[in-house]
Amino acid sequence: MPKENPASPEELANRLDLIKSLIVKGMNPREIVRYAREKCEDWKVEDRMVRYYVARAKEELTDEAPGIDRRERFAIAVRRFDLLFNSSFKVHDFKTALSAEVQNVKLMHLDDAKYEQDWREAAEAAGIDTSAGGAFNQLMTLVHAETQEAALESDD
Repeated sequence: MPKENPASPEELANRLDLIKSLIVKGMNPREIVRYAREKCEDWKVEDRMVRYYVARAKEELTDEAPGIDRRERFAIAVRRFDLLFNSSFKVHDFKTALSAEVQNVKLMHLDDAKYEQDWREAAEAAGIDTSAGGAFNQLMTLVHAETQEAALESDD
């Protein structure tokens, strides 16, 4: 392959971003090299350079990890499972709704008393009612509202 001028800082950043996304999607270095060879011909680089890009991308991913705010990520994850539960429940996809709820229970360690205090603080930060029966009451309010809505729709 003919030598080309080195990539500009912007091109390099774009290449590393692409490779980071491929790593996150689960591709191993060999697959990434093959991907670059087939889909990124305009890069005009040898396999060895792609392996270097992979190493750099892994370093960047590692460097970015300490900046993760665990409380923020926890709150977002809880909200995502709630959203998945609610949207699945609305379309009567109870299998997915149950799966989302099971994952939420695991995420919050609801089945382990030693995590109770941590869970309460995180759940309250996420806007979840932690009082006795609060989450259940929230669920039942949702079920009741859905039942009423379905009844009104069937009357029309």
